[in-house]
Amino acid sequence: LDACAGFGGKTSIFAQLMENSGEIMAVDLSPWKVAALEENLERLKIGIVGTLQTDVRKLNEMNIKPFDRIFLDAPCSGLGVLRRKPDIKWKRRPGDVYRLSLLQRDLLDSLASLLRVGGVLVYATCTLLNIENSEVIESFLQNHPEFCIEPISDTIPWMKVFARGPYFCSFPHRHGTDGFFAARLKRIK
Repeated sequence: LDACAGFGGKTSIFAQLMENSGEIMAVDLSPWKVAALEENLERLKIGIVGTLQTDVRKLNEMNIKPFDRIFLDAPCSGLGVLRRKPDIKWKRRPGDVYRLSLLQRDLLDSLASLLRVGGVLVYATCTLLNIENSEVIESFLQNHPEFCIEPISDTIPWMKVFARGPYFCSFPHRHGTDGFFAARLKRIK
């Protein structure tokens, strides 16, 4: 499952990594993003992706079998990409970050039951703020003892340069990249 799939850039990469074999469900709330996603999949001749335009929090109401993998590129403040998109700072209002962190927690909570035991959920953002990153994950783990965190450097050894504790964190001033965060969560029961 690619939750909050957007235009499908990552969805396309997942399909290529799967050698266009298997099944991927790509979900986004925006009808125009889903339309663009479908155009991109057709252009790239990717046939293993089913698309759905809905709020991922409603997937629990549908009769969907559990997924092996879930990728949540969560809506966030985008403060990790300020260097490329400086207009972001003018679009944010007081309280936005807090509201986004509540949405992120809600999205993660709703996806938890959609992952099979032994499956992996990756949570990612393009922000550097703990309230949208590690605090979201810590809250999730407190509320979901059926999950554990898998340190990024344990699963992908060359990622040690980006490791901050168990998390993946890239910093513009340190790595010359945009600021990104990712956590790998495994369902253990």
